[in-house]
Amino acid sequence: MNKDSFRGWKKVYDFTLKQTIGMKGFQLVTILAGLILFGAIILITIISAQQKKDDSFSNDVEQNIEYEIGSQQFTGIKDVFVYNSTEIADIDYKEMLRQIDEKQFETITFHYENSSKEEAAKKAAQQAKAVAVIITKEEQNFLLQAAIPQSSEVNKVQAQQLLNVMADCFKTNKLLEAGVAKEQVAQIKTDTYINNFQIEKENTVTMLIRLFAPMFFGLLLYFLLLFYGQTVCKEVSVEKVSKLAEMLLISVHPYSLMIGKVLAVTVSALLQFGIWILSAILGLVAGNAIASSMYPGYSNSILGVIQFLRDNIGETALSIPSVILAIVIFCVGFLFYNMLAALAGCLVIRPEETASTQTLFQFPIIISWLVSYLAFLMDKKGLVQVCRYVPLTAPFCVPAELVTGSIGILEGFISAVILILFSLLTVILAAKIYRGLILYQGEKIKLATIIGILKTK
Repeated sequence: MNKDSFRGWKKVYDFTLKQTIGMKGFQLVTILAGLILFGAIILITIISAQQKKDDSFSNDVEQNIEYEIGSQQFTGIKDVFVYNSTEIADIDYKEMLRQIDEKQFETITFHYENSSKEEAAKKAAQQAKAVAVIITKEEQNFLLQAAIPQSSEVNKVQAQQLLNVMADCFKTNKLLEAGVAKEQVAQIKTDTYINNFQIEKENTVTMLIRLFAPMFFGLLLYFLLLFYGQTVCKEVSVEKVSKLAEMLLISVHPYSLMIGKVLAVTVSALLQFGIWILSAILGLVAGNAIASSMYPGYSNSILGVIQFLRDNIGETALSIPSVILAIVIFCVGFLFYNMLAALAGCLVIRPEETASTQTLFQFPIIISWLVSYLAFLMDKKGLVQVCRYVPLTAPFCVPAELVTGSIGILEGFISAVILILFSLLTVILAAKIYRGLILYQGEKIKLATIIGILKTK
């Protein structure tokens, strides 16, 4: 193979691209779907802003009631679920707090959970006015955290009040422990920090994002391939069975023919898809502007989702390098499967075989998507690791993992390089088979026939 093997690919590419995007059906579907997306997202954004306004008013009323109750009855907390992961023995907080002010804390009931902090938080979530207090040791310091369920009526100010007095109790207990064992002396000198955070729904959201992101990217690529892959297969097979390829091969090399045609269909598909994405983004921007003018103070929740991903899922989640690399892998994976579709088209001998031959690239699409997604769903970490570097499965899992921060940039880059190399190899195989079968008029093609063609120089 030399540089002359790719001469003329640009002419094939330009001709096929103009033919594809020039079709009225292509233009109509592109514009109509873009307008529908644009309008639908504006409408959804306005409805969402209205809902947030109503919810915000309701929450303000509830918050005022909570603070009013808190000012009358210390914190308004009725149940505290304590999980202590340190070597310091559990404290009878009820008794210690009574010594401080019996009336102030008489409504609080303390429950001690020994299994896990998740279990303590789960039990707290089942009560209306409850928190889970998690006690841990970080390096030389102790940390008290109040885990507040989203459904709880307790707010952060109330939890902070409780932690302040519990921290004093904890320090007192450390002194008592130090009087029993000498190794506790060092712990007396350490500081105890307090903090509070919210859980439950955040854990649920994290789980849902990790669950549905691979499904979304996989299904998106799956349907794009099923639709446009058939177009590639048909483009290659129609010319081949109609003998137009005999004239084409006089002026261009099979490599140029394959690359030009497949690239043209791939670019037209990505162009159409890109227009739809742009329409959605413009709809989001326009909807946000309209909603902000109608409901002052409205903030779009999508920015909050992006920040949440960065803070809770992975360091590279939705960073510019990870998003760019995810788009590259998605596009290269789309190109790779289109190359496989072209390879399937090369095997068509008669027009009636076109439909049946298309299954040769449809089955790998279905199987690869199922394997990559089920491996993640069943938490088969070894298989997930393999799927990232196998060209057939990588396009279905790596883009989602990059966007959610599940893998690093280096792993994504390696996957992209492997995909590019196999795409080039598929072009070479398709071109050789295309040229070898151009005059074939025998029975159904056998594997031995293909192997013989590939061996021919």
